[in-house]
Amino acid sequence: MDYQKWLDSVTEKIISKELKVIERNPDIIPYRSDENGRFRCTNPCWWTNGFWGGLMWLMYVGSGNDTYKLTAERNEEFLDEALKKRLRKMFQILIKDNVKGRS
Repeated sequence: MDYQKWLDSVTEKIISKELKVIERNPDIIPYRSDENGRFRCTNPCWWTNGFWGGLMWLMYVGSGNDTYKLTAERNEEFLDEALKKRLRKMFQILIKDNVKGRS
């Protein structure tokens, strides 16, 4: 078996598949797909959401294709915003509980 040919073939299939995922699901972190193969991101703070951005960075490094880089950067921005919202909400709850405790 020619392992290099096999590796090249698998690499091309992965690159092609991930580009299709990006095209079908722009600006969404793939988590679960519906019956049409479209992904939904119902909870941006789910612990697995960082894997998509990491995979996109690896795909960018391996292929040099800027589509992966842009997807990874958008993913980081999306997760940063979700974290900011979550922290604001937690901070508001802490303040509210602290104020109640002083009354």
